[in-house]
Amino acid sequence: MPDHRFDQLFNLYTQNKATEAEIAELFALFRELPTENQLNHAFFSLWEKTGPEENIQQPDWRQLYQQTTGTSALQANAQKTKRLPSAWYYAAAAVFTGVFLVILFSVLHQPKQREMYITYTVPYTTTKTLVFADGSKAVLNAGTTIKYPKTFNGKTREVTLDGEAFFQVVHLRNKPFIVHSGRLQTQVLGTSFNVDAYARSASMKVTVVTGKVAVKEASGGRQLMLTSNQEAVLNTVKSSFKKVLIADAENKIAWQDGKLVFEDAPLDEVASQLSLKFGVQTTLSNPQLKNCRISAVFQHKQLAQILTVITKLTNSGFSLQGNKAVISGKGCN
Repeated sequence: MPDHRFDQLFNLYTQNKATEAEIAELFALFRELPTENQLNHAFFSLWEKTGPEENIQQPDWRQLYQQTTGTSALQANAQKTKRLPSAWYYAAAAVFTGVFLVILFSVLHQPKQREMYITYTVPYTTTKTLVFADGSKAVLNAGTTIKYPKTFNGKTREVTLDGEAFFQVVHLRNKPFIVHSGRLQTQVLGTSFNVDAYARSASMKVTVVTGKVAVKEASGGRQLMLTSNQEAVLNTVKSSFKKVLIADAENKIAWQDGKLVFEDAPLDEVASQLSLKFGVQTTLSNPQLKNCRISAVFQHKQLAQILTVITKLTNSGFSLQGNKAVISGKGCN
């Protein structure tokens, strides 16, 4: 330890002349002392160098304690310059050292507060609206699971998503909002966007309604910058990652109003959306049916009514029994 620097910082501190940077440096030097005995020795050595007739000003212990621990358990006397009588010299030194050791121990060993997380899963056939601590909102689609902190204490606002959600993020400068959704990571400062990233899905999408969004593909490090009416699409099977322009981003969030909007959608994606909407497992009997694509809008329709329209458009048929629906047919080229 550079003794002369330690002495200099300690003297500045005891005279209430140390800057925040110098106080931080002083505590950093304290951490280099491997044992409590050496810490005691350092205090008494420095105190010994300060003669008993010199003017010693007490540091503001209350301010220090409040700054370092966030509480006011120690009460400080008024800051006054005091002349220490020699008779009380070593007694004062012992008290001074003891108080300082209590504060130092609190600073160096204060336990970190564990951040509280909330996990919520939306039942099938329903949606759920959440409001985060910063005022940002998320509308969760059926079958979605989200994990988020009770408060955003760090330098970022981060949530984890498995499913689909529409986010309206409050703008906070220098504190980005980040959504982790499987292989996609979406980062914004303040905007509105939709994330469709069910873990079991063959594709994951991020659609921007307003503002600007950065979407990163986690495993490959590829990144796309999106603005309004743009969409990032990750094919989890082929590992393709691309940006596409869409006609109207509002159609991508129509599910919030109970609508099902399909724009040139592959039939397996349609089947997945029906499963979420109605809580009925909807499957394709023939892999070739995945090649069929449809464009349609449904609202306030029963599952059987929707399946009737879809199978007419794809020259197929369906069976619906209990909580299972099967679309069958030759498929499309």
